[in-house]
Amino acid sequence: MLETLQYIDAQWFEAVNGLAIEWLDPVIVFIRNKKSWIPLYIIIILYTIYRFKKQSIAVIIMMILTIVLADQISASIIKPFFERLRPCQADSVRLLVKCGTGKSFVSSHATNHFALAVFWLSFFKWKRYLNIATIFWAAAICFAQVYVGVHYPFDVICGALLGISIGLLMTYLTNFLFQKLKWEK
Repeated sequence: MLETLQYIDAQWFEAVNGLAIEWLDPVIVFIRNKKSWIPLYIIIILYTIYRFKKQSIAVIIMMILTIVLADQISASIIKPFFERLRPCQADSVRLLVKCGTGKSFVSSHATNHFALAVFWLSFFKWKRYLNIATIFWAAAICFAQVYVGVHYPFDVICGALLGISIGLLMTYLTNFLFQKLKWEK
């Protein structure tokens, strides 16, 4: 069973990493770069301040805790436990960014971005088109991790599932905080 999953994972990886669409390469490298999203994070923080006024500090702290929790669970607990090599460490792949020395399973990019995305859309209760855009944003980052050669598809799928769980947990805790303190949402 495990061999079958590894075979499927390798086949999917080769299909995505092997796309080699010249015009898409710089776009994908941009998408997976965490610094590319600083303007988005600033907009979300400004939106939070505008919408929640005095309670905005608590919401921003919960967003930060969401990222810290997601990153620590993925990078400090799960990766050392599984010790899966990255595809760029194990195979000859088309690599568009530095390979990195860390382990592959689970993708911290996927975990962190899905945790944030789920927190945003479940706590803020945005309009449908913003929910779709938010999920597309996190999924694009996951796809980019495979495309550039640093993660296998199962790494990002499992990272996304972990991120979704963390995002839902942190939304629950934030809603609980608002309810206990009788803050309006």
